[in-house]
Amino acid sequence: MAKPAFTTVLVLANTAVIAVTAGLLVYSKIFLKRPAITEESERQRLALFKNSPSPELTPVTILFEPTTMNIKQDSDKLHYITVGFALKIKDSRKKDIVESLKPLIMDKFLTLAGHKNFNELSNIQGRYVLRSQMLDIVNDLISKKTKPADETETDPFFPVKDNLATSIFFTEFIVQ
Repeated sequence: MAKPAFTTVLVLANTAVIAVTAGLLVYSKIFLKRPAITEESERQRLALFKNSPSPELTPVTILFEPTTMNIKQDSDKLHYITVGFALKIKDSRKKDIVESLKPLIMDKFLTLAGHKNFNELSNIQGRYVLRSQMLDIVNDLISKKTKPADETETDPFFPVKDNLATSIFFTEFIVQ
């Protein structure tokens, strides 16, 4: 007697599994249908992305006060630098973000410049390297601070690295 009840339960369980699987298949094919991606639709999407107007950007310059600090020691003689710089950003609407990062930017600059020696900072190439390294550091700090929702990037398939800080100008640079 127990055997027919067991087979009945097994048949009902198999039927339920088949019904759920068929239901999920029908639901995914009918209700979750995505539009077909064609060459024409992709061209239209790319043209719309390319032709969308970008907001007018107004550049602004943020000044950093001159700072005097010791630098890496080459020999028995101590050396120091006095550096003041200005940071140019391309969007004046994001000036508050950079202003809030000013202490962190200055800390990173002091750390970077403090590890340079006298010979590296006393020539033009060394100052150029220092400038480009600082620009990379500043853009990394800004990109970490800004949220993805604040970005104007709308196409995740064509990411563009957007550097807010465009250049650094030394307003004072004395190496002794």
